[in-house]
Amino acid sequence: KDFPSIAPVLKKFPLRQTPSDQTIFDEYSGEPKRLKPLGGEFIRLVSGILTSDEILSNPNAQIKPNDGFGTFRRELRDRNNFDDQDILVNSYGKNFPESFSWPDTLKDPDQTIKDSKIRFKNTLLNSPFGVFDDIMHSFGGIIELEIAMAYPWAFNNLFFLSSPVKGLQESFLFLIQLLKDYIISNYPFLKPILENERVVEYLIKRGKNQDLHKRIDDFGESFTKSGKGIWVIRAENDPIVTKESAEIKGAKIITLPKTSNAVFDLTAHGRTLVDPIAVNAVVQKIGQNRAAV
Repeated sequence: KDFPSIAPVLKKFPLRQTPSDQTIFDEYSGEPKRLKPLGGEFIRLVSGILTSDEILSNPNAQIKPNDGFGTFRRELRDRNNFDDQDILVNSYGKNFPESFSWPDTLKDPDQTIKDSKIRFKNTLLNSPFGVFDDIMHSFGGIIELEIAMAYPWAFNNLFFLSSPVKGLQESFLFLIQLLKDYIISNYPFLKPILENERVVEYLIKRGKNQDLHKRIDDFGESFTKSGKGIWVIRAENDPIVTKESAEIKGAKIITLPKTSNAVFDLTAHGRTLVDPIAVNAVVQKIGQNRAAV
């Protein structure tokens, strides 16, 4: 039930096939991608809500993962030989999961996760030989964690960047409201959306769910004991993600030191996308693209 069999995938694509230069279409972006040989790695970039600085300054911005993950894309290409053919994308999006705009926060987060699971299942059916290294930011980590817990055999390494995977405690509601007021005061066009968004409510519900927390820790312990990797990377003064909300049992923890004493340093939430400590840890662990063609 919790760990679906790989048998239907292998039945559709027998192991004798060698699809090194055949093409599939990314379920998320619609872009053509090369099929992988057995064990070949795909990189999945999964953005959340504040994964690009542009989203705070442009009310009509449609943010895609490459907007926030530009540093990772460049380093993975230059140092590890992964190009765009090796990268799949996902994000907290309403109609197009590879993009995000502010109204997407009005959608039920549970539905977003269900939609993403369906698309990932299609990805597995279309590319049964590859394994996935996931680089996830913010709410994107919650989406992908739910997918990884359903299909653990499909993943190799999981990198959570500023992701509150265990939700938030009610005691943070006051701080969150101050954060919303701060954003609205600087970007008033966001007021009607921030007053009606559903993400915070979902994070508080997730923070209360002790059974879920245990399931996450059990998954983390089992996943890492099997020889796979989980990294949790966050900035010390992240105003959104606390240490308790981000940690997963078995994961390696990297905490980026403060660079500012500001009460609401929103840049801290995005530092994990560009800080050399975070980028180097991820790129070095993923290593060379052994299936490059």
